[in-house]
Amino acid sequence: MTVAQLLEILRITKQSLGRVLKELIDKGFVFQKEGEEDRRQRLLYLTDAGKDLHRRLMAPQIARIRKAITETNGDGGHAYRALLFHLIGDENRDAVRGWMGRTSVLGQIK
Repeated sequence: MTVAQLLEILRITKQSLGRVLKELIDKGFVFQKEGEEDRRQRLLYLTDAGKDLHRRLMAPQIARIRKAITETNGDGGHAYRALLFHLIGDENRDAVRGWMGRTSVLGQIK
């Protein structure tokens, strides 16, 4: 994901993201690289420590959402993806669908 994409999703200023991003980089949770086609572009990646932190922070929320979906007696996997997708504002869904590269899955969600 690029810094520009993250700014668009979060709807915050570059300055606000800069402080948090610097801390995440300094603590070894995120690293950034220049874009291959556009060297001005900054691509963000989670380190192994960042992936671990992400898993630990998301686990309680994922468990809660999975439990709720299971109790609806629907198709759990599809319902879960649809629920997460619909948490995104209408105006950002097309962009997120493209960034995720999951049009085969998300394209079915209305």
